[in-house]
Amino acid sequence: MRIYVSSTSEDLKEFRAAAIAAVWRLGHFPAAMEGYVAETITPVEKCLRDVASSDLYIGIFAYRYGYVPDGVDQSITEMEYRKAREKGIPTLAFLLDESIPWPGDHIDTGEAGERIRALREGLKKEKLVSFFKTPDELGALVTAAVAKSVGGSFPASTRRVFEVEPRISATPLFGRGREVRHSLKMLERGSLAVTGIKGIGKSKLVSAIFERIIQEDQYGFAKFYWRRLSNDQPLSFMEFVRRLVRDLCGIDIDLSKTEEAEQVQLAVRTMRELSCLLVIDQLEAVIDPKTRVPRDRGFAIFLTFANQGFGKGRLLLTSWDVPRDSAGLDFPSITLRGLDKSSSRKLIMHKLPQRRVSLRHEEALSKVAGFLQGHPYVLELIARNISMGELESIIKDNELWHGTIAAISSRVASEIVSRLSPLLMDVLASTCIFLKPCSIDGIIAVADAPRQQAFELVSELQRRSFVTILDNDEYDTHIMVREHILNGLASDEERRLNAAAAAYYLSLSCPPPGERSGISDVRPQLDAAGHYCRASMYREAAELLLFGDLANNLMQWGYARELLPILSRIDVDSLPGHIGHRILGYIGLAHRDLGDNGKAEEIFNRALDVARKCGDRPGECLHYVNLGDVNCFLGEYAKSVEYHRRARVFIDEGGYPRELEARNFGCLGNALLAVNDLPGALECYESAIAISREIGEKRFLGIWLGNLGAAYQQRGELEKAIEYFRNAVALARVSGDMRHESWWLGVLGHVHATRNEYSKATELLDMALSISDRIMYRRGRIHQLTCLFNIAFACGDTARVKEYIPKLAQEPNDFRSAKEVCLAYANRCMADGRYKEVIDICDTTIGCFPEFIGIYGLLGRACATLGKRDQSRGLLNRAVDAITKATKILPDASLYESRAACHFYLGNLVRAAADYGEALKLAPEATGAALSKMETEVCLGLYRKARETFGALNAGVLPPVEKVIAFCLVSLARSLDGMTVAEYLPLLEDQSIVLDRKSYDPRDMAPYLDKLSESGMPEERVLNARRIYSLFLSHYPPEELGDE
Repeated sequence: MRIYVSSTSEDLKEFRAAAIAAVWRLGHFPAAMEGYVAETITPVEKCLRDVASSDLYIGIFAYRYGYVPDGVDQSITEMEYRKAREKGIPTLAFLLDESIPWPGDHIDTGEAGERIRALREGLKKEKLVSFFKTPDELGALVTAAVAKSVGGSFPASTRRVFEVEPRISATPLFGRGREVRHSLKMLERGSLAVTGIKGIGKSKLVSAIFERIIQEDQYGFAKFYWRRLSNDQPLSFMEFVRRLVRDLCGIDIDLSKTEEAEQVQLAVRTMRELSCLLVIDQLEAVIDPKTRVPRDRGFAIFLTFANQGFGKGRLLLTSWDVPRDSAGLDFPSITLRGLDKSSSRKLIMHKLPQRRVSLRHEEALSKVAGFLQGHPYVLELIARNISMGELESIIKDNELWHGTIAAISSRVASEIVSRLSPLLMDVLASTCIFLKPCSIDGIIAVADAPRQQAFELVSELQRRSFVTILDNDEYDTHIMVREHILNGLASDEERRLNAAAAAYYLSLSCPPPGERSGISDVRPQLDAAGHYCRASMYREAAELLLFGDLANNLMQWGYARELLPILSRIDVDSLPGHIGHRILGYIGLAHRDLGDNGKAEEIFNRALDVARKCGDRPGECLHYVNLGDVNCFLGEYAKSVEYHRRARVFIDEGGYPRELEARNFGCLGNALLAVNDLPGALECYESAIAISREIGEKRFLGIWLGNLGAAYQQRGELEKAIEYFRNAVALARVSGDMRHESWWLGVLGHVHATRNEYSKATELLDMALSISDRIMYRRGRIHQLTCLFNIAFACGDTARVKEYIPKLAQEPNDFRSAKEVCLAYANRCMADGRYKEVIDICDTTIGCFPEFIGIYGLLGRACATLGKRDQSRGLLNRAVDAITKATKILPDASLYESRAACHFYLGNLVRAAADYGEALKLAPEATGAALSKMETEVCLGLYRKARETFGALNAGVLPPVEKVIAFCLVSLARSLDGMTVAEYLPLLEDQSIVLDRKSYDPRDMAPYLDKLSESGMPEERVLNARRIYSLFLSHYPPEELGDE
C-alpha cells in the first residue's frame, strides 16, 4: 500500500523520519519528499500527483504553514491535505502537542502564523486527531493508526514470490543435499554467494534452496524475489532497483535523476523492511573478471551492505568466481565441485532415454563420470546424446581428458555438439547467434525454416538438453553450447546468420527519431547495428547509426559507452569517405565523453584527413570544430583558438548548417575564456545563443547559456552566473542531454561552494555525480569528485574525505594532487589532536596509493601517540612498522624519535636508545631526544653513557619542565654510578640546570611541578616530568639523600 507522508520540512525532519520508518515497518511504501528527484514538473504538481495516487494520507502539523507557490493562496502542505480529501483518500492527522517548548525560528508569525493556527483548529473540528511530543511517540502513534486503518502486515492476497526471469527447475537435484544444508545454515547468519565453473549446477542449487525456503516458510522471509542477469544485456543497478521496488512494493519510481546513494539506500531499505530473500543469478554478467568487483558501483555498494546485513533480509547469488564488494572484501561464499560417483550415476540413469542399459554401458558411463569429475551438465549431455559405441570412442580419445575440470568439460561438450545433424546444427546456430534469449520468430527468420518445423527442431534440441524453453516462450542456450557453436562457425555462415538477425531486429517496430525518449526505444536498432558489424556489413551498420539518428540519440542520452564498441567494430577504411569521416567523428566524440581526450584528438585528426581527401568541406569544418573543442579540454588553448578560426573560414563561405556555426562560436568562446579573453568569450557566447534561439536548438542553447554563466563566474558576477547555470541545467534536462545536465549541476555546486554554501553545493554535486557515474562521464566525475573532496576537507568531514579518496584514486592522472591533499588533511587532523581520524585517513590513502611513502610517517606518529596514550601494544607495533617504511625513503630525526618512543614503551630499550641516537645524529639540537636517550640509558644501567649524553646537551636552553627531567635524569645517572649528592649538585649548576626557585631540594620536586602545571604548561609534558621524577625517587628515595 502507498501511504503519503505530508508536513513542512526543516522543522519536522526527525518527526518525518519516524513516521516514514513506521510505514516501512508495517510493510507499506511511504511516498514522501525524501524520495523526490529533479523533474521537469513543478513541486506542486509532483506533490499533488503523488497524493492523488496514494491509498492513505498522513499529515504532520506543527507551527509552520509552509511554502506558498506563486499564483495560489494555499501552502503546498495544506493543498496536499485538501487534495486527499477531494479524492476521498483516508486521512490521518497528527498535531504537535501545544504543551511542549518549540524553537522560535520554527514558529510562523504574521499571516502565515494565522493560517497555520486556523488549519490546526480546522483539523481538530473536522476529524479525530492525535497529539505527539517526541519523534518516538509520533512513530508509535503512526504505527497504531495505520495498523488500525489498513492493517500492519502483508495481506494474505499480497503476492509473495516474484520470478522476474524464469527460474531453472530445481528437480531433480542429485548429490547436493550437503550443499543445500550448508547454504541454509550460512543464510541464517547472512548473505551468500554460490560459485563454480560453467555448468557445475549453481543456478539449480540456488533454485532448490529458493524453493525449499518458500515451502518450509520457517526462515522469516516475507518476500521472495528471483532475478537473473544477462551477459549480453547487463542490467544497470538503477534499473535493477526500479524493478525491485516496482515488483515488491507496487510502486514504479522514476530513478533516472536519483543519486547512486539513494538507489542503494532504497534497495537496502526494501530488503530490510520487507524481509526479502533476493536471488541474483549470474552475477558474473556485471563483474569485472580482473578485480571481481561489479563494474556498476551501485551493485558493488549493494554487496557491501549485504555483507553488513539487511536485518532479516538476505541476498543469495551465483557467480563464476567469488565476488568482491566496494571495499574489496570477498563476499561470503561456497564453491561447488563436481558430483560424487553415486550422484553422477543417479543423474546419468535419470537422463538416459532408455531406462535399462547393459553392464558394459554402465561401466563406461561410470568411467566417463570419473574423467569429468562429476560435471553435471556435460554428464547430462552424454546421457541424452551419446550411444554406447560413441561413448567408447570418446573414452579412447586421450586428447579430451587432460587438464582441469573446466577444460575437460568444455572439450567434451564441444565434441557432443559437433555430432549434431546439419539441420539441428543450423537451428541451434540460429538460436545462439542472438547471444540472448530469442523468440521463435527470430529463430525462423534466421534459420529460414517453416514455423512447424522450427518448433519440432527446437523441441528436439530441448529434449537433448541443448536448448531451454523459457516461460515467456523465448528460447535460450547453455553458455557452454553457445561458446562452441559461435567459435566453430565458418566466417561466411556467421555473416549470413548475423545479417538475418539484423534484418529480424529491423522488422520490429521502433519510434521515429522525434518520439524517442530512451535507449529502450532504440534497442532493436542498436541490436541490428551490432549484428551488421558481426556480419562485416559495415556500411549498413554505419548508415543505420548515422541516418536513423541512432548515434546522435545515444550520445545525447549519455550512452557513449554502449555506442563505442559498435562504432569501433566498423571498418572505416571500407566505407565511402563521406560516411567514414562521420563515423570517426562519433568515435572521437565518444572517447571525449568518456574522458580520453588524447585518443579523441587522434581520431578527429584522422576524420579530418578523410573528409579532406573526399572533398567534404562541411566535414572538414565539423572536425576543425571538434579538434578545437578537444584541445580546449587538453589545455592547448592556442591550438583550440586556431582550429576554431580555421572552421570560421569555412563558415564564412556560407551554406553551412547554422547549428555548426553556433557550435563554432560557442567552442571558440570556451577557448577565449580559458585564456582570459572575457570580452571575446562573451561576444562568442552571445552569438551562439542568438543562433540557437533562432533555430530552436534547445540542447546547444543550454550549453551556450552555461558557458556564458562560466564567463560571468570568471568576472566575479556570481548571481548572474548562477542564473545562467540554472537555465542550462533546465534546458539540458528538457532536451535529455544527461552529460551537460551533469556538468552544469556540478558547476553550479562549485559556485555555491565558493560562497561557503556547502550544504547546497554538496546536494547539487551529489546529483551531478550520480548522473556522471550512470553514463560513465569521466570528465564530469573528476570535476565533481574534486569539488566534493574539497568541501569535505573545508568542513573537516573525515567520513566524506575517506569516501572520496578511493574514488579520486581511480583517476590518478587527472587528480595528481590527491595524495598531497590527503596528507594535508591528515596533518590538519594531527594538529587538532584527532589521532584516530589521522589513522583512518592514512589507512584509506595507503590503500589507494601504497607507493606514497610520505603518508607512512604521519601514520606512525599518530599510532605512536595513541599507543602511548592508550597503552596499546598493537598500535605501538603498527607505528614501528609504518615509521620503518618511511625512514627507508626519507630519514628524519622526528621519525626516529617517534619510533624510539614506541620501542621504549614496548620494552625494546636497546632499539629505543639506538633510534634516539640516530635522531641526535640528524638533529644534534633535539633536546627532547637527548633527554629520552638519557632516560633509556639509565633504565639500561648505562650510567656513563647517560652522563655522556648529558654532557653533549646544551642544558641552558631547556624549558622549565625539561629542566626538571634533566635534573632528575642526571641525578640518577650520577647517583647510581656511585657519586654522592654533594658531588653531583655543583656539576648540575655548572651545566645551568637551575630551577625557577631560589633554592631547590631534590627530595621535593612535586610543588615545583604543580606550579608549572598551574602556569598553563601542556599537561602531557608535565606528566612526563612527573613520571621521570617518580623514577628518580624510586631509585634514590628522599630519606637516603640525608642533609648533605
